[in-house]
Amino acid sequence: MIAWLVAASISAPAAALGTDAIDIATIKCGDLGADEIARLLALELDDVVPQMRTGPPLRIELTCASPILSIAIVDPLTDKRMARDVPLPPDEPGRERVVALAIAQLFAASWLELLLPTPPPEAVVTTEPRPPAKAVEAARSKAAATTRRPERSLSLLAAGVVRGRALERAPLLSGGGELDVRTWFGAGALVVRLGFEGTRVDRELGSVRAWMLALGLGVAGRLRVGDRWTLGVAAVVSGALGRLQGIASRPDVPTGSITAPTGQLCVGLGPRVRLGSSALLELDAELGATLGAPEGLVSGAAPVSLGGLWAGVALRAGFEWTRLGPSTLPRK
Repeated sequence: MIAWLVAASISAPAAALGTDAIDIATIKCGDLGADEIARLLALELDDVVPQMRTGPPLRIELTCASPILSIAIVDPLTDKRMARDVPLPPDEPGRERVVALAIAQLFAASWLELLLPTPPPEAVVTTEPRPPAKAVEAARSKAAATTRRPERSLSLLAAGVVRGRALERAPLLSGGGELDVRTWFGAGALVVRLGFEGTRVDRELGSVRAWMLALGLGVAGRLRVGDRWTLGVAAVVSGALGRLQGIASRPDVPTGSITAPTGQLCVGLGPRVRLGSSALLELDAELGATLGAPEGLVSGAAPVSLGGLWAGVALRAGFEWTRLGPSTLPRK
């Protein structure tokens, strides 16, 4: 399953159109994020605007008069002005995407007029120039693209973790790394997590090396709090393999090692920020518990174990890609 998700992330498209080609103005729309709408609209129009736009940006005016949102588009390329009234989306995560899709559909509807057959010469009563062939081809491409529905997004994140373990008995510090693959469905996601963690504890008679390899499955959620900021939470249940190995400081001190299966629960909460169109940065405060972990007994000293209650922090960095469904427009 991990291999499939990673392969899907490699094939996901990346946006090439910058938001400088789009100018959005909002009127009485509260905290509706114009910058986020511009970013999402740039993704929707990516296969049209870069092919021909060299002049002024696409001008869009949004007027909010609940329960109506008025959309007006001025396209300098075709000298068209388009307007449409739609229901104002509720103030909840994802409404910028709804507005961006409505603008893209209106833009595509206007460009579809370029695909109408040219009437016979004697019936033509117009002084407007015929659109260039490149514009017609781009309109056809955009008309197909806007009939696709966003299905889900996929994120791949690498993390560094620091944790205080066995807090209820003999606390020790450990560190390691994790790899998260998350498939998002709106504000919720399925999480697959692979992690490795280790530590070394020194005692008077020697030292104990401990490590744990874990593979888990969980869920995640996020709540938008700004144009690029969200508050996220994740809970993951993992199966793991733990190992302890004693290393004596003197030849007369007996040592041993043990490897055993274990399991743990991790819950994390913290801020997330989007950097650019797809890069992500996350910081989580985490709490968890590990059950059945192997334990090392040291004569005259506290035992060593990665089990029990623990707390820590995780810093994650990675990328998220939006995947689109197939077009329903027939091909010529």
